[in-house]
Amino acid sequence: MSASRWNRLFGGMLVGLSVSSLTMSYTLPAYAATSKAQAMAQANLVMQSFVTHYWQADNSLFYNNYPFPQTGNNYWWEANAIDALAEGAQLHLKIDCATYIQAIYQRIAADGSAITAYFDDENWMGLGLLHAYRATGQKEYLASAEQLYQDIYTHGWQKQGGIIWNRIGSTYRNTPANAPAALLGAELFAVTHNRKDLAIAQKIYGWEWTHLVARNGTVFDGLQGRTLNKSAYTYNYGTVIGASLQLWRDTHDAVYLHHAELVANRSIAVFTKPHSLVLTPTGQGDGGLFKGIYVRYLAWMPAYFPKDPIYRQLLLANARAAWSHDRTSQGLFDSNWARKSSPPPGSVIGLSTELSAVFLFNQIPGLY
Repeated sequence: MSASRWNRLFGGMLVGLSVSSLTMSYTLPAYAATSKAQAMAQANLVMQSFVTHYWQADNSLFYNNYPFPQTGNNYWWEANAIDALAEGAQLHLKIDCATYIQAIYQRIAADGSAITAYFDDENWMGLGLLHAYRATGQKEYLASAEQLYQDIYTHGWQKQGGIIWNRIGSTYRNTPANAPAALLGAELFAVTHNRKDLAIAQKIYGWEWTHLVARNGTVFDGLQGRTLNKSAYTYNYGTVIGASLQLWRDTHDAVYLHHAELVANRSIAVFTKPHSLVLTPTGQGDGGLFKGIYVRYLAWMPAYFPKDPIYRQLLLANARAAWSHDRTSQGLFDSNWARKSSPPPGSVIGLSTELSAVFLFNQIPGLY
């Protein structure tokens, strides 16, 4: 997104929120969690460190990097920050996650500026705000999520099927624009019981499954005309898994459960190191968030496939690896959870990359 677009979205401070008033001192225990209590302690520490180092109190948003904070902010990273905070609120973490969500919401969405040029970005904001509604009960979050969902489908859906990437000339119909939209609609239906939301979600999901998912569960990135982009990204697998499981919850159609298992098993084969189950590095920048979105939705799998321990094992293996070897002295996390030693002193950690770790450690208490 252009700098001018960001200046228009985020020009002027609406809410100032002091970190010092909401955070506490923290320490970094050396253990890897082996109980729910330890997992909750870790989730608290990770969220606290995240907020302490990234919150931009005079702008009511999160910085893009630590250290060396940069001017400007990234819309879809902020959207996923809302999502991570919503999880924190549901976990009843010690940080006042709901207050941070409200600050970001007033900064971005309350004036209608959550509507943006990129439909994939609107998906992330819609999901974040819907999850924030479920965590806090604030009805304005739900209204904004519904507005975004309507905009995504009304202006993004194409006559030949599929949602395009953006409204500024793109003809690329990709998984990041479609799978999260199907997930958003399916989750909205679970809250509002509006059957139109479900019908649209199933329509989008059907197109995604037909055109961008192979029979063996491989998820492709997108279609440019008739040319298939076969690039593989963890977050694409994660949102297809999430959409499949949510549609199963909505309909109890067993085909969705089968789809989720197929894609989840394929993702493990594609993205984890042999024998360790640790996910391969994704670097900084946008890619830094991909693993976090993946683990967020993969974490739904153990509840539906309790006899298959591999999903729980994968999540625990990545949490242990990241905690043991990928943590900086400030309690932040680099992108290489499979590294053998700690990140070098002074490592710059992007907001996107840190959010992946926040998502990861938010999932672990639910495994115990």
